Amino acid sequence: MNTIESRLAAVERQLRFHRAVILGLVIALAALVSLGAGGRNLFDEQPDVLEVVRARRFEAINKQGKMVMFAGAASWGNGQVDIYDEAGNARLVLSGWDTGGIDLRNRNGGSSVVVGTEDDGAGFVRVYDRRGRTTTPGG
Repeated sequence: MNTIESRLAAVERQLRFHRAVILGLVIALAALVSLGAGGRNLFDEQPDVLEVVRARRFEAINKQGKMVMFAGAASWGNGQVDIYDEAGNARLVLSGWDTGGIDLRNRNGGSSVVVGTEDDGAGFVRVYDRRGRTTTPGG
């Protein structure tokens, strides 16, 4: 039982960290949009990056030209924020699915932790092992 409690505590710490990261990204996005609305170009040395800021989609591009963050409408129409690692794999997915959800992924693209809401409104946390098997009791 102590192991489950310690694992849940670790998941909660990760969740708090990722929430803080997302809040920072949202604030940065709002700042970029408001500065862009004022006609100021923060990317004078790379004007092609400014073209990525759009009303329906936002992509943050690193110095190597790789997308490291996506915020916009997912293919099914709901809002989504994806954070990518240096290899281009989505490591954090925040989605406005019908029930909402957060998906923390490992470097292979498999889910490590999924937090969301069931259809009946109940919340859930699912933790997966390396093979993708659910390790959460009752999950």
